Amino acid sequence: MFLFGGEGASRLLGFLTAAVLARRVGVDGFGQIGFATAILAYGMVITDFGLVSLGTREMARDKSRAQQLAGSVLSFGSPWQ
Repeated sequence: MFLFGGEGASRLLGFLTAAVLARRVGVDGFGQIGFATAILAYGMVITDFGLVSLGTREMARDKSRAQQLAGSVLSFGSPWQ
């Protein structure tokens, strides 16, 4: 129930923010914000390096290594050494 409520609140807040922003900055400004958001999204894809997918897979393989894996990811070390 908490996840459902949080997801709903997040989407509602995002919608309201976009509506207020669109009114304040106009069509051209909102287009620029959308373009900048798209560029940042590509940057996030490039810098992810698959850590979410690999980390999830490794945690599912051996749950006893969870603390070691989290420490390796947070310190940017390799958990496969």
